[in-house]
Amino acid sequence: MATPLAAIVTVLKPKRRWAQFSLGTMFLVVTALCVWLGLHVEAVNRQRAVVAAIRALGGECYYDYEADGNPFADSVPPGPEWLRECLGIDHLASITAVHLYKRAQIPRALPHLCKLPKLAALSVDLKGQPAFTDDDVAQIKALTGLARFYIAAATETDSLLAAVASLPHLETLHMYECALGDNGLRHIGRMKSLRVLRLTRNEITDAGLIHVRALTELRKLDLTMKP
Repeated sequence: MATPLAAIVTVLKPKRRWAQFSLGTMFLVVTALCVWLGLHVEAVNRQRAVVAAIRALGGECYYDYEADGNPFADSVPPGPEWLRECLGIDHLASITAVHLYKRAQIPRALPHLCKLPKLAALSVDLKGQPAFTDDDVAQIKALTGLARFYIAAATETDSLLAAVASLPHLETLHMYECALGDNGLRHIGRMKSLRVLRLTRNEITDAGLIHVRALTELRKLDLTMKP
């Protein structure tokens, strides 16, 4: 029979198996944390490089809290100010919108967009710019997360709209003063997820508008024509 002292010693004896399990678990947690941190830092550095490249080419980048660059939106950056100053905004926010205006070097900027995994909105103004090449169209087609696409002054829209029609999450399409004809509307009729369609100052006919009937999710339609 065990003495009371032996029973107390048994209770107080360290459980090595528990200690070993805890060390192993801690090692796995630390390893997973290091891997996550490494991936996060890599993503942050990649985003910073893309932002710098696009701005150097005359474009603009907007973070998720900036509402696609809407000047009337209440844009409040995430996190405390001291943390943003210490780490930089790219640790706390993601680029979700890019604007490529007529002063931007658009063909050189487009290849950078695929490095922005949360890009949801793209605005392109082609006034004074050459028409999209096949490579340019392929770059836009690869942006499968795009939800909002704004294009102005496109002189060739058939291949562009054929590519845009393949974007699975596109909800808003705004085309301003583009060479959009009835054939382009045929491609637009394939954009089944479209909810907002603005065709401002484009030459279209009633025959082409028949294709819009296929947009069963459409909630807003603007057909402001040329004067």
